[in-house]
Amino acid sequence: MLQLRGVTVKSGLAYPQIAHKSHTLQPVIIGSNCPPIQYYELYNGGDSQMGYEVMDESLAQLTHENYGCEIMKCLQPTGRVQPHSIAQIPFLFSPLEAKTYAVKVRVWRVLFIDSTVHWGYFHMLLS
Repeated sequence: MLQLRGVTVKSGLAYPQIAHKSHTLQPVIIGSNCPPIQYYELYNGGDSQMGYEVMDESLAQLTHENYGCEIMKCLQPTGRVQPHSIAQIPFLFSPLEAKTYAVKVRVWRVLFIDSTVHWGYFHMLLS
């Protein structure tokens, strides 16, 4: 079943659209020296640019739980999304063992409204 939903956005505002709050990364060979860069897409459906910042505390916790090895790393933790555009947030996934890793990542969105910065956040689950 297809479920359609529409949203009205005031003119001149940024509007982050999260297609999926859960994102599954592609499998990677254990011990790969050069894992592929994988992307999470963040769409700005509004008329104003929007900034984002990936908070790394949960990624740092995952590293700590895995003997200091970076299992998941955000390669561009801050950026801007132009109006009606998509930002591709790059991640590296370097597994230590054959298992499912999952981490809840907080992403701050920065809205620029009338020269004022407004903060809010959403979570995405990377696995």
